[in-house]
Amino acid sequence: PPPDYESKMSSSPFVKSYLFAYNFLQASSWTISLLSIVSSVLSNKTIIGGAYSAAGYLISVMQTVAVLEVLHGAIGIVPSGFLSPLMQWSGRTHFILAIVGQINEVQDSPWLAITLVGWCIGEMIRYPHYALTCLGRCPYWLTYLRYTGFIIIYPTGLVGELLIMYKALPHVKERNLYANFFSVFPFSYYQFLWAVLLVYPFLWLKLYLQLFKQRKSKLGKAEKHHGKRKRMTFPRASVISDSDYFMKVVRNKYRSRRLQKLFGISDDVDAFFYAAILRRFFHIITDNYASYGTLLSNTCLNCMTCVAGLTLLLLRGHCVDLSFKKYGSYIVEKLLEAEESMAVVVLEFLECGGDGLMRLARNEFGNFVVFKAMRVTQEMSRVDLFWGLVHKLMPFLDLLRRSHGSNIANILESTI
Repeated sequence: PPPDYESKMSSSPFVKSYLFAYNFLQASSWTISLLSIVSSVLSNKTIIGGAYSAAGYLISVMQTVAVLEVLHGAIGIVPSGFLSPLMQWSGRTHFILAIVGQINEVQDSPWLAITLVGWCIGEMIRYPHYALTCLGRCPYWLTYLRYTGFIIIYPTGLVGELLIMYKALPHVKERNLYANFFSVFPFSYYQFLWAVLLVYPFLWLKLYLQLFKQRKSKLGKAEKHHGKRKRMTFPRASVISDSDYFMKVVRNKYRSRRLQKLFGISDDVDAFFYAAILRRFFHIITDNYASYGTLLSNTCLNCMTCVAGLTLLLLRGHCVDLSFKKYGSYIVEKLLEAEESMAVVVLEFLECGGDGLMRLARNEFGNFVVFKAMRVTQEMSRVDLFWGLVHKLMPFLDLLRRSHGSNIANILESTI
């Protein structure tokens, strides 16, 4: 089995383009090889003798070129390492070049045809998967096929390779194949091939089991992502369309967090959430038990730049009360960032009694709102609003120094 392509490949655009081009070329070549074999079988009406003559040369070339995958792992542009690719490449290359390419008697074997077809199908799945992974657009079905098809394809290829090597043994011995090369070793190529036959299944099994581990990991992640995309439709049917049920969800800690995680997945899902939140916006942020929903509403505000005006209409007259609450204060602070809504919020602060504004300024959450109101009125040159807040709060300067409002006291002291 071939080595795995992890998602954490080099982030260089040039490297990604190169990897995509390489995998695309390999995928195209293996597809042409399979089509050539099928065409030969249909023409000759037999699988004997036609597969290797039809596609053997192209397969040999592309399998030799696959040594680049060993280099990819060695230099680190893919994190598969070099050992597994080296084992896979050397085994196949030895088989197709050293045995099949040199012994004509095995080229007519139906098991060779089955082996080559298995190789082609496997690579027609593997390389497109790699190529689309480089683009970050590999569909779930192809990932599933990549990590499921090998279960049948690779054992079939193994049996074919072993049978072909076994069939080649008499011819290797008779011709004393590669005698010159092996003269420097204390064993012949015939003995070497016997050793390969004995060891090959165990090495293959190691890589095969490794693919099962990768399958569990990859399909687990892909199914989680795929399932998450499927669950994107659930807010439309059950939550979005039922405002009362939506309120129950946002009042629940864990359900509210799940909804927050769905923000940003797609514009369509966000639009449905915005509609549901805005329908019950005031109820969510004023409900004593909906603090988690208030956080959800704040998430909505962070995502929607155009909602401030509509939100202000919903909250007008309630900004002071909201500022006493943890998540409500976040929303009021958000309204203070836009000049139009800021003026309305500050005027509401000025309309409440001096004691009410003082209590808000000393509150653990409200002090941040009042402080921000004073700061933004200065930054936006709204002198009338800034001095209105100063005059309202100045009588309580001593109280503010000894409370959460100490930051507000500092601003007041700077005006003296």
